[in-house]
Amino acid sequence: MGSDNPSDYGLTLPSAMVIASFTTIAWVNTIELQARIWLNFKRHSGLYFWSLLLSSWGCAIHPLAFLLLNFQIWKNPHVVGIFIGVSWWCMVTGQALVLYSRLHLVMRDMRKLRWVLYMIITNFFILHLPIMLLSQVVSLPTSALCRFSCILTDSDRDIQRFLLLPNFSKSTRSTKRFR
Repeated sequence: MGSDNPSDYGLTLPSAMVIASFTTIAWVNTIELQARIWLNFKRHSGLYFWSLLLSSWGCAIHPLAFLLLNFQIWKNPHVVGIFIGVSWWCMVTGQALVLYSRLHLVMRDMRKLRWVLYMIITNFFILHLPIMLLSQVVSLPTSALCRFSCILTDSDRDIQRFLLLPNFSKSTRSTKRFR
């Protein structure tokens, strides 16, 4: 895959144009929002300022990481996966914090405000981290999964048989059916 032709790695010209146009829209919106943030904020501090800044940069880095992956500029899918995951965290959690930082304007109950913050933090740890870890594991090559399966203990293999999961280890390959 040494060529620079996008069709060599599964991208047609129309899909490459759509990717480029939506990426451009995200970048233009990020540049405009950055200009508005830095020119209109009198204080460059506080949760509202930093979460707005972080979420807008997440919107610029996320499509950039997909461009680098789709056009195979970065060959290592784990590095790109980390950029995709972190920029997704910035967009989703950053935007949730932007909304949370303005919530006191419409709701006065501090207990409910605190619960909303707890919900945002819990969402990060329960959903964001496992999804990123799972995406990193899924992008592992099959040989790495085989090595992982070879180090399973006997009890792990029993669980694997019970769940009817495929067995990748070389040592237990056989033609017998598990009952």
